Amino acid sequence: MLGRVSDADLRLLRVFSAVVECGGFAAAQALLNVSESTISTHMHDLETRLGLRLCQRGRGGFRLTEDGEAVFKAASDLFGSLDRFQGQIATRKRQLNGPLIIGMPDNIITHPEFPLSAAIDRFYGRDNAVHITVEVLTPRDLERGVLDGRLHLAITPRHQRVAGLRYEKLLSEPNYFYCGRKHPLFAQMKRKLSLDEIAAAGLVGRGYISNFDQRFFKDAPHHATAYSMEASAVLILSGRFGGFLPSTYAQRWVAAGEMRALRPDILSYAPDFFMVTRKGAEPGLAAKTFYSDLRASAAEKKK
Repeated sequence: MLGRVSDADLRLLRVFSAVVECGGFAAAQALLNVSESTISTHMHDLETRLGLRLCQRGRGGFRLTEDGEAVFKAASDLFGSLDRFQGQIATRKRQLNGPLIIGMPDNIITHPEFPLSAAIDRFYGRDNAVHITVEVLTPRDLERGVLDGRLHLAITPRHQRVAGLRYEKLLSEPNYFYCGRKHPLFAQMKRKLSLDEIAAAGLVGRGYISNFDQRFFKDAPHHATAYSMEASAVLILSGRFGGFLPSTYAQRWVAAGEMRALRPDILSYAPDFFMVTRKGAEPGLAAKTFYSDLRASAAEKKK
């Protein structure tokens, strides 16, 4: 039976909450960035600690037991109470202090409407003693970091809707499909290339997003994998592969004649980027103030 709640218990409860919010072990695997067997072990450890059966898995899918429903509600209340405690203490002090941890994806700083730098400037225009940390992570890691409370907020595209997160749109980022100057299709400007031709000439996949370009290339295989925009650019500049890049990020190489977009009339998409925070969490004074500054800075960038 669970007596005194330890840090290890809190970690197990956060894993359990992520499983419930994602709707099962398999979906939580991507968010938590651990194997399904590891999640299963954590769930077994939690059930052993509590002396309760929390969920059932089988052909019918994932389902909480009655005890599981009660534990999930209690865990949500517990995490909400912890967040409210931290926020109330900071608010009582009337000070902007403590840590503020923000997550963002790589190579979005070239977007003219990206508001983070302006928000930081606005935030530090006040008297405060906040230690800010900015981390560059993949979209999955950003969502997971907010969900488990390690990040106070993140700026990220939404590739899956996570029930425990709140999404507020900040901007959109046009992406086109590029190839490098040495690529065999670079000089083919006088005719419309087919998607099959482009796919056969080498596709760069994104290791952190499954089937992100399937809408264009269906089940065509990827010939290389990248885990960041910079890695994608390196592969494209080699002349051996083609892949999607944000247009503002690729512009420097386009202007220099080192890249060009292939079939921009059909090979384009514009993912939305969001400020992501955790539902049910009561932010501290510093985090709440920064949320407002980020919203205000985003609004100014759009003018």
